[in-house]
Amino acid sequence: MDQDTIKRAIKRARLENAIEWHLKYNFYPPYPRALIKPCLEAIEAVNQGNPNGLIIIPTNEGGQGGAKAGDLIEFFNLEGMIETEAIQ
Repeated sequence: MDQDTIKRAIKRARLENAIEWHLKYNFYPPYPRALIKPCLEAIEAVNQGNPNGLIIIPTNEGGQGGAKAGDLIEFFNLEGMIETEAIQ
């Protein structure tokens, strides 16, 4: 692995941990861990300039739903984790 790959992996792991903490401690009741991945994907999509990208979300019934990346950012109050000003 080169240095850039290692740095990206560390940055992604930190972001994933921050999302987990946010969903667990900033909401009552806390959101399930199953939403960490969709939130991470939404942040990445918005950071890449694609706030309208479709993100797949697991449902309580074991199925799947979908939402736009920008809508997930706003719903879960993830604006502070966005690196660009795409939706801010």
